[in-house]
Amino acid sequence: MVGWLLFAAILMLLLFALFPGLRRGFREEREEQIARQADSLKKQMDRVFVGAHEYRDVKLEEFARLDRGWYEAVGRELATEGFTHVGDVVDLTVARAFPNLESVSRGFVAADGRVRASATQVRPTGFARLMQLVGVVPRRLRIVELCSELPDGPMLVTANSEGIDHLSLPEQIATERLPQKTPPLELLRRHLGRVAELGDEARLVLFRDCHDSLQSAQRANVLLAIHRDGVGALTREELESTVGRRLTKAEERLIEKLQKPG
Repeated sequence: MVGWLLFAAILMLLLFALFPGLRRGFREEREEQIARQADSLKKQMDRVFVGAHEYRDVKLEEFARLDRGWYEAVGRELATEGFTHVGDVVDLTVARAFPNLESVSRGFVAADGRVRASATQVRPTGFARLMQLVGVVPRRLRIVELCSELPDGPMLVTANSEGIDHLSLPEQIATERLPQKTPPLELLRRHLGRVAELGDEARLVLFRDCHDSLQSAQRANVLLAIHRDGVGALTREELESTVGRRLTKAEERLIEKLQKPG
């Protein structure tokens, strides 16, 4: 835990839910409107990419609108390979930035401690939910992530997030995105193959419990914040990947404003 690849997808959902100009190609937006959009998006990104996040232990039963059966099914599959459920958490930093999104991450650790896993589900409410129902954003926001970490910082991440997370990640977080329908055990098979490619001499950080997993997630949060500070609130490549086409002139101006300091 925590499923930050899914939170990258949430940021794209935010773009579509709060910035209707993107859905129609920003063709009619005036310069001052684009400036307001850019300023609003920068502030939102700054609320999320702050380095260390604040987390709260929760009980999944508190979240009746989330699909508890999905979490349990993921847990059963991982348990066949020796994984243990170590806790459920809410990312309070993300929750404050996105009060219209309900999300819980369920954490697991492998028997030998070399892999941590998270199952994260997000349920939008309000207008964001409407955008999901009409197909503008994915209907199923459910991601399983597997992570292994080297003592000097680099991480290997394997997740079923192909096609829904469009934000770039720091080079220290080597990520393989597989199709969303990929079963957890297939994700694990692929992830262990990537770990094996490191060689027998590779030492890995060992995860024993929820605390160890969250500490690793915090290190990833710091890397993500540093990376985002370097590339800007949003890049041209990220926006093009999100909208699935070349940018309009107005969208190019939006990117220019997002890339400017301050």
